[in-house]
Amino acid sequence: MKKLTLFLLFIASYNSLFSEKIITQKSDEPDDYYGLQIGGVLSPSFGYRYRDSNSGESNTRPNDRTGFSLPWTLLTINKNWEEQGLEAELWFEVIRANVYSNDTIATRVSTGEPRKADPYTLGIRRGNLKKIIQTDRITHKFIFGIQEMPHTFTQWNDSWDWRYMDTGPMESLGFFNAPADIGLSYLMELSIFQFHFGLANGEGYRSIQNAESTGIDGFGRISVQPKWEEWTFGIHLIGRTKNWIGLAGNECREGRSDCLPSDNNLNTFLEKDLRSRKGETAGVEWTIDQNQYLHLGLGHIWRRDYGGEIRDRLNQDRAVRYERDQFGRSFYAWLGFGFENFWLVLRGERSSGTSGRLDANQEEKNEFLLRYNDPSNISSDYLFSNKSYFIRRSAIIEYRWTDNFRIAIGGNQINNFDSNGEKERVFIDQGGEARSKNEFQEQFGNQSYQGIMSFRKIERQVFVRATYIF
Repeated sequence: MKKLTLFLLFIASYNSLFSEKIITQKSDEPDDYYGLQIGGVLSPSFGYRYRDSNSGESNTRPNDRTGFSLPWTLLTINKNWEEQGLEAELWFEVIRANVYSNDTIATRVSTGEPRKADPYTLGIRRGNLKKIIQTDRITHKFIFGIQEMPHTFTQWNDSWDWRYMDTGPMESLGFFNAPADIGLSYLMELSIFQFHFGLANGEGYRSIQNAESTGIDGFGRISVQPKWEEWTFGIHLIGRTKNWIGLAGNECREGRSDCLPSDNNLNTFLEKDLRSRKGETAGVEWTIDQNQYLHLGLGHIWRRDYGGEIRDRLNQDRAVRYERDQFGRSFYAWLGFGFENFWLVLRGERSSGTSGRLDANQEEKNEFLLRYNDPSNISSDYLFSNKSYFIRRSAIIEYRWTDNFRIAIGGNQINNFDSNGEKERVFIDQGGEARSKNEFQEQFGNQSYQGIMSFRKIERQVFVRATYIF
């Protein structure tokens, strides 16, 4: 019996010593634990916004990146099934909590003062599945879930190579509501050509879905990127049609959404046709890239938001009111050139809107004007009643310690122009309180001068940011 026990112990130890090894990670890819590719981006930041001490104006806005923050911090997890042609992406992003809601504000029990319960939260930046079909010359990809919208393509393709410093122009100007959204898309790659088309909710990945509209956006991108030695040239055509399909018939009734605010009149019930929910945005971007020396980009965005007919459902005999279509345009350029490890980046934008965001605020000829008015009697002021726009300039100096670690200092300035196309100003009285332009002008027409002063409003910011990619 003793000999049998020793024999069984020998067999067990032999099997444990010489059994097949269970591979949980690849030796040459230590991050691929159980086949997962784990990576991330850390981007600590410090920003300071200039305040006009003379006028007492503070231009800080909600979620402004002042002080110390983490504006571009990601944890990325990818999984590939090469034999089945499948890929999964799950990316997490650190986001300031007040991007979502002011409900994150709590109250100190002792003093009753408001405080942040949790200033940062972890959100999902990407969460999608891809089916990849590879043929001799063409790669087909079907993407379902939270994915990047096509206006961010040049950022991920390294044409705008300073995402940790600032978002790319199309993203900061607001081509889409957000850089990523939930949807379904198809991507085809053929040599130097790429075609990307799809559908998305339209609100953006940080927003509650279908809160204001059940419409679905359509989007598309066509890119051509020929290469010559170490140089890459690109032209990218990008389009979006807002609420292309899926709108319901009662989504634009008075007080039910932001489409048509209530007039607080119980004797009326206003409704606007769903045409006012629609719109188009189109853009073109030209890029020239040499990763060691040069990044150049030029772009133009055109936007149209539709107007619509407003009717009173309780008073059908009342005249129909018509809202006109609104138009907006943006032009931008960037130039980055390197000297060994140092890079200098210059960027400029001119756009309709205010404070760095494209807005469709200019009124032009459209079918409503031509149908119900005599075009010969339409004045230029009537067609372009709002001339507000802004000019944004920025400069960055960057040092690249390694391929993965960078640090930079930069600054930007935004000059806003009002609806008359004049430089935007603020008006401050002797007590330091903001006053209106009419109050400023009226004080010169009477005998009682109130001491209201006029100041040029300029938004300036300086910042220091670093990034490490692993």
